[in-house]
Amino acid sequence: MAPPRKRKCARSTQRRERERIAASRANESSELRQQRQLADSERTAAARACETEDERYSRQAANAQTTATARASENTEERCRRQAADAQRTATA
Repeated sequence: MAPPRKRKCARSTQRRERERIAASRANESSELRQQRQLADSERTAAARACETEDERYSRQAANAQTTATARASENTEERCRRQAADAQRTATA
């Protein structure tokens, strides 16, 4: 494991990169967003098509852990917003 200083620098770099991506996406057109989402979906599908069973279970477990952590720390307003979005997705599916 990396020393604390290197981990902190890595987290800071990752945060700045996420902020840069978010700013870039805020300014993109709907056509560019659709193209990016399609490319992301294709890349994800290709990666999942060749992952092993162990990799799939590991990915699913990590996703479940991330979701559980996020839900454990959300406040009432965030929970209501998430539940409303889930209901909307279900209604339009």
